[in-house]
Amino acid sequence: NLFVPFDVQSVEELTLGANLQLSQLHRLQWKTNQHFPDLSRQSQPVTATDNFTVLLNPMEIRTFQITWK
Repeated sequence: NLFVPFDVQSVEELTLGANLQLSQLHRLQWKTNQHFPDLSRQSQPVTATDNFTVLLNPMEIRTFQITWK
């Protein structure tokens, strides 16, 4: 409901520093003796088909680049 007054053209998710598209992010894979769950992609990416709806979970910060008219 935050951007309802605007005519949103596109929404693109970026890394937290807003310097790289999230789709272009490639994390390094480290060899470890312990198994840790992959917490990096628990959130679903935003696409044009979901009507630009974003649900933030508790303790979650996400960065978006929004284009509107």
